Amino acid sequence: MKRFLIALFLFSNPALAESFQGVQPENFAEWFHIGNSSGYGSVLCVQWAGAGDLTLERAKYYRDGSMRRYKREGARAAEIFVAGFNEGISSVQNLEEQLNKCEQLKIKTDRN
Repeated sequence: MKRFLIALFLFSNPALAESFQGVQPENFAEWFHIGNSSGYGSVLCVQWAGAGDLTLERAKYYRDGSMRRYKREGARAAEIFVAGFNEGISSVQNLEEQLNKCEQLKIKTDRN
């Protein structure tokens, strides 16, 4: 029941439907992976640009490792990962000005 209510909320919220670089998740699993990769993007951004715990090279290494894992699942999975990851960075950039340099961590696509 809880899953159903979460999915109902997500699919009925037009603001969420527009927020992932033109990628519309089609099922619960895709929503889950968008959320997961979004959180991952924001954490890497904060660890690199905010806290200074990572170098840019190390943050890109972690990002690229996750991207390779999603690519093995297919083009759609990779597209979901990129949309969520970049959205996570965009979201956290709204919190602090120093996090604006996280643009360098975003994954470049035809959409951005």
